[in-house]
Amino acid sequence: MAYDPYIKELNDKAIDAKLSSLNEIYEKSDIISIHLPLSDETKNMINKSSFSQMKNKPIIINTSRGSIINESDLIEAYHKNIISGFALDVFEKEPIESEFYNKIKPGMNCILTPHISGVTTESNIRVSDFIVKKITDFFN
Repeated sequence: MAYDPYIKELNDKAIDAKLSSLNEIYEKSDIISIHLPLSDETKNMINKSSFSQMKNKPIIINTSRGSIINESDLIEAYHKNIISGFALDVFEKEPIESEFYNKIKPGMNCILTPHISGVTTESNIRVSDFIVKKITDFFN
C-alpha cells in the first residue's frame, strides 16, 4: 500500500503497490515507512490521532524528516502498545536531544541512527565525484 496526496493513480507496472488512503494505511499496515518532505502539511502528520487509527501494532520507520512524527506521541503510542516498535534516522531536533533520548530505555523495540540512512558506498562515490567535478570546474 502507498499513500501520496498528489498522485491519483499508479501506472508503473514495476511498482507493486496500491494507492490507499491514510486511514487505510493506518488500519491495515504492519510496517509504516515514511518518505516525505517536511512542510506545513506534513509537520506532526504522524501524531496521537494517527496512532489511534493504527490497528495492527505497526512498526514505524522514519528516514525522511524528524518533525513529521510527533516524538512524544510516538513514545506514548509505544508504551500503550499501539505500535510494536520504531526505527528513526531523523529527529525533531538534530543532533538528538537528551529530552527524547532519555525516554529510550533498554529493551525497547527501537533503532535510532544519526541521520545516516542515505549513506551508502554508492552515495559516497556520487557525492565525491560531484565535489571533484565542481572543484575542477571552478579552477578551469
